[in-house]
Amino acid sequence: MRITQSILPLFRARGHGCIGFTSSSTAWAALPFMAHYAASKAALSAFVDGLHKEVRPHGIQCLSFECGGFPTHLGQPRDAGDGGFGAVGPTIAAYQPLFGELVAMFASDPMAYMPGDLAKAAARIVDVIKREGLAAGKPWAVRVAIGSDGFLTAKQRCEEQLALLNTWKDLSCSTDREGQSVASEEMSKFTSVLEF
Repeated sequence: MRITQSILPLFRARGHGCIGFTSSSTAWAALPFMAHYAASKAALSAFVDGLHKEVRPHGIQCLSFECGGFPTHLGQPRDAGDGGFGAVGPTIAAYQPLFGELVAMFASDPMAYMPGDLAKAAARIVDVIKREGLAAGKPWAVRVAIGSDGFLTAKQRCEEQLALLNTWKDLSCSTDREGQSVASEEMSKFTSVLEF
């Protein structure tokens, strides 16, 4: 956020710019025992969403790249003597079975859950920022899924959430004041991620 604050005056002065952030597909669907990581990425994606709406009138665009599984050092120990993800399980016995199941899944074939190619991801990120290659001609997206698993995670969450929203609509809408209607057209200017 501080780097963003320091660069925005320069971008406003020149009337254009693009700021990209590395987020995660866990912003859409938190994994058990990684809630702190997912929460930070969800917060980052929400920050980028709001920031983009603030700065787009100045010709500045923002986006978060919500990456799926890529073979990086995430979850690996910083020091050789420390264990990586899964080395230390929960101290509360009730959580150990689920934790063991998750760790075993990754331990059996970690690459099965990290389909991403870092070189290809870097090239696609450049394409998006420059609006070239596979990104040419596409509308601006404030949140871009990177990796097939990132795409599938976001798609699953959107479909599930839409189904739940529709199921709970009667309860959600039952709390409005009598005769009150939502000025959705006026509000959509501030809530939509689509360009007008």
